[in-house]
Amino acid sequence: MPLGGSFPTTAPTARARLLHAHLDFYAAVSAPGALSKLRKELIATAVSADNGCRHCTQLHGGFLGKLTTDEGLVRTLMTDPAAAPLHGADRALIAYALKLTRTPREVCEGDVAALREAGFSEAEIFEAAFVTAYFNYTNRVAEGLGVEPEG
Repeated sequence: MPLGGSFPTTAPTARARLLHAHLDFYAAVSAPGALSKLRKELIATAVSADNGCRHCTQLHGGFLGKLTTDEGLVRTLMTDPAAAPLHGADRALIAYALKLTRTPREVCEGDVAALREAGFSEAEIFEAAFVTAYFNYTNRVAEGLGVEPEG
C-alpha cells in the first residue's frame, strides 16, 4: 500500500529508507502464504475501518470487492466491521483482528485457542497477527501524514 500525498520535510535519504522498508514489509505481508488473499483483505479492511483510516479502508475495501461478490459484506466491513455478516472461521478471524486492534493488552492464549478451534493452523494464526499488526501500523502512518482517499 504505497502512501500518497505530501510527506514531511526530512532528509531525502531517511525518507527513502523508511519508505522502502515500509514497501518491503507490505510485500512480505501480502505475499502468498498460509492465509488466503481474501482473508488478508478481510483483515486489512476491517482493521483499517475500525481505526478510521479512510485511505486504507477505501483502498483495501476495493481490493476485497474484487475478491468477493458479496457487496453487503464489503460495505459493512468498511463501515462497521464488528457487524459484518461473517460466520465460522472468518468471524473468529475478524473478532481476533479487532480485539488485537482495539485492546492488544487483553489478547490472551484463549484468543489464539479460539482461532485453532475455528480450524486455523499455526502458520495462519502467525500471519493473522502480522497482517493485523501491519495494518494497525500503516493506518497510523497514513493518518499521521494526513493521507486522504484518492478520487
